[in-house]
Amino acid sequence: MQSSPAMTNEHRIRAALAAAALLLAACGGGDDTTADDGEATAGSEEEHAHGDPHGDGDHAHPHGDEQAHHAHRMAPAQEAFHDVFAPIWHSDPGPERAAQACDAAAQIQDLGISAASAATEGVEPPSEDDTEAYGAYDDALSLTTEMESTTRLLVVDGCGGDAPDVEIVDQSLGRIHDIFHQAMEAWQRYHAEG
Repeated sequence: MQSSPAMTNEHRIRAALAAAALLLAACGGGDDTTADDGEATAGSEEEHAHGDPHGDGDHAHPHGDEQAHHAHRMAPAQEAFHDVFAPIWHSDPGPERAAQACDAAAQIQDLGISAASAATEGVEPPSEDDTEAYGAYDDALSLTTEMESTTRLLVVDGCGGDAPDVEIVDQSLGRIHDIFHQAMEAWQRYHAEG
């Protein structure tokens, strides 16, 4: 049974909001970016984004060792992917990062697909009668397909020529990063204790 387009969009919005919340939590959000009254301080989203928060090409993680922030928040397959992907993602965009990504493209593809599929591995699908739970589960399942197509774009279009296509590589890396964080959030929903 297929979800209606309106339901699918609603679930995608919820998933995007949940992923944003996870990004903030995974990076230690809330500890140093909230005022005494609990309101987010100016710039908190930019400080916790994994992209280029200041537009200056500096992708260093704002809180130091990112691995410590992600510990126990992801499946082993997601940790393996993170170990390969994070150093590339957090390096400065440009030809050197594109070359690094292309050197590791096959690994990124294989580990990325495993990381995305880990989100629902071993999970009993909810009843289709529970539209909210089923929609969230369906969205989590779709992450594997999205990771497959995006990593294929990286391998074939970004890295398949004589030299890396920096623009395609950068766009692919950004989408791979987003899918990975959505998969981590889904894994937490289905597998994390507490």
